[in-house]
Amino acid sequence: MRSAKQKIVIIDDDKDIAEVIGLLLEMEGYNPIVVYSGRNALENIRKVKPHLIILDVMLDGFDGREICGQLKSDPELKKIPVILVSAAADPDQLGKHDLFIAKPFNVDEMVASVNGYLRAA
Repeated sequence: MRSAKQKIVIIDDDKDIAEVIGLLLEMEGYNPIVVYSGRNALENIRKVKPHLIILDVMLDGFDGREICGQLKSDPELKKIPVILVSAAADPDQLGKHDLFIAKPFNVDEMVASVNGYLRAA
């Protein structure tokens, strides 16, 4: 089991997907914080200070690539690993990010990726 202090922010406007990811990570012993909108994403991340971020590319009126770019150019946030997820995006056109996982994702791959990043942190 992982430390409950390892917080993971999940930003996805598809509540079912966000909740499944949150449940998986909670079962792994993490502390998932689920956000259903890209609105105020940076403010939420600054407040939570997560160890990792899982970010959907296509959000409700927001672009996850832009949010990720802002994260990676912010001196306070740029070292937080960002896993981008999308059903439609081309990983070669996503800009700065740490890992891309296509939807529908493999549950074991998602958990292994999170474990790998947080183990290295």
